[in-house]
Amino acid sequence: MAARPRHQQDLFEIQETPPSIPISAQAQMLVLLETLLTEAISSARTEAQDGLEEVDHDEDHA
Repeated sequence: MAARPRHQQDLFEIQETPPSIPISAQAQMLVLLETLLTEAISSARTEAQDGLEEVDHDEDHA
């Protein structure tokens, strides 16, 4: 059985914010993120097109 927290989180409690990304690294990370997202989108489109080609490939030979 999973352990339960001993107290409920206070909704008004201020949570610590994580440290910000250094400005010197932001530009490089942005380029990498854009590349990653572009690859993910193109991969999804390719898989969708492959799925459509398989559907079109089935012909009725009656």
